[in-house]
Amino acid sequence: MKPAYIGDYGELCAARYLRERGVRLIASQYRSRVGEIDLIVEDGGFLAFAEVKTRSSGMIAPPQEAVDTAKRRRLILTASAYLAERHVEAPCRFDVIEVFLDRSDRVERVEWLKNAFEADEIANI
Repeated sequence: MKPAYIGDYGELCAARYLRERGVRLIASQYRSRVGEIDLIVEDGGFLAFAEVKTRSSGMIAPPQEAVDTAKRRRLILTASAYLAERHVEAPCRFDVIEVFLDRSDRVERVEWLKNAFEADEIANI
């Protein structure tokens, strides 16, 4: 699979994975002037902003490591824009969903890291 398609494919797989677990998809690829959020879902009374990271077989670093401080800051700012735009007041969290592909680009496994980071972790950085 071409690298340009891997991210979109991973997001589709992650959305399907979540739906199969009873999670309601609110939005995908939400964009603001600050950034993009891959998936916004409702899960157990929480509004979860999820970053999806997809990796092919043989990658050394875990996908979650790609969600660095700068990426977290953009996610938080984009989530704030979403909440303000929609006038939403709900408990929120930030998740990371790791999609691992095998050598044939089939989903090998999905790891859902709920509450992967807190907004206040980077507030003073």
